[in-house]
Amino acid sequence: MDPQLAQHQRRFEADPDAKDSFAALEEHYFMAEEWDALVALYERRLSAPTLIDQSGAQADLLVRQGRILEERCDDADGSIERYLGAIRLQPDCRAALGRLRRLYVGREAWGSMFSLAETEAELPLKHHERASLLSEIGL
Repeated sequence: MDPQLAQHQRRFEADPDAKDSFAALEEHYFMAEEWDALVALYERRLSAPTLIDQSGAQADLLVRQGRILEERCDDADGSIERYLGAIRLQPDCRAALGRLRRLYVGREAWGSMFSLAETEAELPLKHHERASLLSEIGL
């Protein structure tokens, strides 16, 4: 690890609110395909004091973490847990709802899938977004 990145690492470990260090480490881990380190980085960032009252920012991080677990770590259970966490924080989190719905389709968990689809359909959607959703769920 280069000295500047090591400095970011030390700074972020001491202060998960260090946004510039978080961004530098996130980019590094993503580009280096260090998925476990990236998941741990998101976990540490979620503990940042400034995020405690920011449910939207927390939900966004949980979705990003869930995507890495789903797409790069082949950890569907871990990603489902993150998406559910994002939805608990922000019930209208379309990214989490959609990704979770697709995972439920893959597991043939039809009841859960239709429940999520109903929640998504109740959100304010543009016409093409609603048409796409209804097409995906077969209505």
